[in-house]
Amino acid sequence: DHEELKFQSLLVVSATDFPKSESNDDERIEVFYSVYSYKIHQQLDFKCKLDRNNPQVASLSDVYRSANWYERESYDLVGVDFVGHPYQKRILLPTDWVGHPLRKDYEFPEEYNGMKVPL
Repeated sequence: DHEELKFQSLLVVSATDFPKSESNDDERIEVFYSVYSYKIHQQLDFKCKLDRNNPQVASLSDVYRSANWYERESYDLVGVDFVGHPYQKRILLPTDWVGHPLRKDYEFPEEYNGMKVPL
């Protein structure tokens, strides 16, 4: 509510998977946010590091209406659970799709409902 910290616009919400590897011991999912203040002409970027096995973070959809779509995309493709989201359903893939395709360990199915999946 502070006048100088009113970031009126949510620019992006994006999630990235960081599985354990030779160069990475810190297995996690990161959710990246970018907000903008038209009053002070400043952009603020921040990240949340989440447990890769149970990625949960509070939804921003009550604060920024556009978060609804961004969060649904991150849920659909990476599997982030946005706690308090009003309608956390898949947005790009069919509702019965199994898994989250932007996870590094995701294995694409060869078929979906009897149809060949193009890669």
